[in-house]
Amino acid sequence: VERSSEIAALTAQARAMERYMQALAATTKPQVSWNVGGSALLGVGSGLAAGGSRNIGMSAGVTLSVPFLNPAIEYSSQAARKRAEAAILQRAEALEQRRQRIVEVHEQAGAAFDRLKRVSLVLRDSERLRNFTLQQWQQMGRRSLFDVIAAESDHYNLRVQYVNALHDGQQLNANLLSLGRGVNEWLQ
Repeated sequence: VERSSEIAALTAQARAMERYMQALAATTKPQVSWNVGGSALLGVGSGLAAGGSRNIGMSAGVTLSVPFLNPAIEYSSQAARKRAEAAILQRAEALEQRRQRIVEVHEQAGAAFDRLKRVSLVLRDSERLRNFTLQQWQQMGRRSLFDVIAAESDHYNLRVQYVNALHDGQQLNANLLSLGRGVNEWLQ
């Protein structure tokens, strides 16, 4: 669940909010910057021996910025901190909701496959009953045609229930996969 794309996006958003909060906090601290530059100018002529000129300039500097008064930064920092906390809580809530949904879907999938097993056992017995009923009708005349039709109908309805339970179970399995890292990773 934690590696799903939605949770990863919420995690990235929470980290971005934390970084923004740290960047705002850094603006209240002293900052030091430095620069170095140089230039060279050669005059036109045949060089230094023939009277040409050459100028070289170098510069270096260090700048120290100390913020003394910025009343709005405190409010901005508090707002950024609250946004970061809200993003973290939103991620935690989404993660918990997804985990609860996985538990529900897992229970539903287990119930669907349990139903599939039970229906398959009844379907097997229905197949035997259908065959016996048809055999008794064909060979002994003990059953009416309506008994055969009823047995066929019951057997057909059980087959439909079997396919429905199988479909439900497979669909819930795919839903479980989608709640995790996604179906694409499973297909690959």
